[in-house]
Amino acid sequence: DGFVAWFSPTGTRLFGSYIGGTGDDWATGVAAGFANSEFVVSGTTMSSSGIATAGSHDASYNGLHDAFMALYNGSGTGTKAWCTYYGGAGYDFGMAVTWLSSNTFAMCGKASSTTGIATAGSDQPGYGGGTTDGFHVAFDRFTKARLFGSYIGGSDEDQMMRIVKLGNQGYAIATPWMSAGQATSGAFGPTGPGPYVAGYTSSGVKNWAAYMPDHDLFSIGLGANS
Repeated sequence: DGFVAWFSPTGTRLFGSYIGGTGDDWATGVAAGFANSEFVVSGTTMSSSGIATAGSHDASYNGLHDAFMALYNGSGTGTKAWCTYYGGAGYDFGMAVTWLSSNTFAMCGKASSTTGIATAGSDQPGYGGGTTDGFHVAFDRFTKARLFGSYIGGSDEDQMMRIVKLGNQGYAIATPWMSAGQATSGAFGPTGPGPYVAGYTSSGVKNWAAYMPDHDLFSIGLGANS
């Protein structure tokens, strides 16, 4: 099982909870929210029950591995407000999550599913090929609806490992390895493949994307100063 825990500023545990079902479950990302000390969790599950809540975007397990995203109420209670599966018939993993606004949050990860990930008209609505593609998706906090979802990848084994809010300018996602051909015109750095970072508007439109010169990264971090 994955787990979530909430601590006071002095280190007192206010609550702790498992998140999982009868299969293997991993909680891999967490981000603090806005109202009532809410927080959101991303992860991956092999459980067909005990994960999603009724009325969420996808309340049914899709098979193999599904990503999931869960919204929790804080203030020492740890109640799961809602949770959704995310993916298709393949191997899909939720890696990281962030808030974009008071009513929107976004998750990134990797997927081998060719359906159930991207929405029509998104930045990359079709699977790019290779073993996996990265993906990013946004949900409405109140309605639980998916606002958009997009692949990001090409012919290699691609994934998105980190996501961070960029003030009021949208969000950025990053990975230690991305297939060639994903940089925007005039971007800094090599043409790829390699370590990669991209910036998006809050509606999921790519503003810029660049590869970094170091090809020996095993992990990557991402932060914002506004």
